[in-house]
Order: sequence, then C-alpha cells, then structure tokens
Amino acid sequence: MQVLNGTGRQVHDGDLLVMLTNGRITANAANFAKSQRHHLVDRRLLAERASGSRPLWDLLCALPPASHRGAS
Repeated sequence: MQVLNGTGRQVHDGDLLVMLTNGRITANAANFAKSQRHHLVDRRLLAERASGSRPLWDLLCALPPASHRGAS
C-alpha cells in the first residue's frame, strides 16, 4: 500500500490507483486505501469479476466516470 501510494500518482501520474490481491485485505490496509482514494480488489471481487456477472468498474466503490466504459 505504501509503495502504491508513494509512486502511483507522483511518479506514474496515475488517476486511478488499484491494488489487486488474491488474498484478503486487512482492516488497516482498507482504512489507509480509503483515506488515499485507492481501490482494492481482493479474492472476493476477483471471483465475482471472473464469473463474468459484472464488469470491473461496477465492482469498484466510488469509481470515477471512465472515458471508455467498453474496456474490461
């Protein structure tokens, strides 16, 4: 989380920062991510996305409008 926070916007000029894990996310990491406006994808969201039931942008909380919604 700290590397993502330290380089995501400042070094790579990212608008949308997403951390993806096939594990679980701790409460501390979730709180930090929320405070920094990062999006977290854990094993539950990965499974939901893999099932094809919903596009990724629908699974991320508070995702800003995308310029190309057709990409998944």
